[in-house]
Amino acid sequence: MGLLASLFFSSPSLSSHFTSTSIMLVNIRITRTTSCRYFSTKRPLRLGIMGAPGVGKGTFASRLGPQFGIPFISTGDLVRAEIKSKSPLGLQIKAINDAGKFVDDNIILSMLQDRLKQADCEAGFLLDGFPRRLTQAQALSKITDLSLVINISLREDVLVEKACARRVCKSCGHGYNIANIQLGEIQMPPLLPKKEGICDKCEKPLELLQRDDDKESVVRNRLKLYWDETYPLIKYYQDQGTLLEFEVKKGIADYPSLLEQISGRLGKK
Repeated sequence: MGLLASLFFSSPSLSSHFTSTSIMLVNIRITRTTSCRYFSTKRPLRLGIMGAPGVGKGTFASRLGPQFGIPFISTGDLVRAEIKSKSPLGLQIKAINDAGKFVDDNIILSMLQDRLKQADCEAGFLLDGFPRRLTQAQALSKITDLSLVINISLREDVLVEKACARRVCKSCGHGYNIANIQLGEIQMPPLLPKKEGICDKCEKPLELLQRDDDKESVVRNRLKLYWDETYPLIKYYQDQGTLLEFEVKKGIADYPSLLEQISGRLGKK
């Protein structure tokens, strides 16, 4: 049985308050029990989550992976690891990334296929950041099928503020967000370390850095690319009848509601 989630997607207006989206795609294929409070299946889960930069897909996905007992695989993390290695490929990717452009499909597919061959993926995985457009979805379909899509929506002005406020630990790369957004129903407090001055993950003294791709000019460019290239992908899954709509208003505080709606869609309560 496939599992894929999606949060609400409004029409692709290019006005100042158009909506940004995230897609969560799930496919189940192997023969092993995967269970949590919301789901129980004897077949492995192959999940994916996508969306515009800064919409929160990585934050949601990092919790959904452990929830389902499967590894969380971010193509963004794969890319950053390659950049950190300072290999020729890493330097090439860094130049593309700093310019606010998407990395070539063949590069991402090659890194992703290598990662999915690892033993921890035998029971399934949660994939973040791929596919981003229709041609990538078609390429991914040769590797795995997707059965449910989660479309996550967020106002563009909020998305830009949220994306530009992202910070990472200099030592380990763990993510935080310094934005405090209070706009009517949209209530998104900052995501800060539990202990002031200490990273939650590596427990070292915390020095926060802003990545080059989180600067406003790059964020806005990536959003334009996202709408130009990703909307056909959203429509592709919509036409298949695999979209689940969900509107984010409180950031990660919406997580329990997300799980409930996925559960209701799949009839797995």
